[in-house]
Amino acid sequence: PFYFVHSYAPRPVGPAADELALAVTEHGGTFVPAVARGRIAGVQFHPERSGADGLRLLANFVELVGRAA
Repeated sequence: PFYFVHSYAPRPVGPAADELALAVTEHGGTFVPAVARGRIAGVQFHPERSGADGLRLLANFVELVGRAA
């Protein structure tokens, strides 16, 4: 589980939503907590405060950047 600190919740909308969404979460409705386009990715939660799951996510980002370099 990832740590969400506020109620901001982007909703998947339009044809590009499926292309950009890395994850979809259900909690009081459907929202997209992670997106990517090309070499840019972003998350709407706090991986640094999400324990082992957050550390693994950050490690995955570092690994992907290392492969691309």
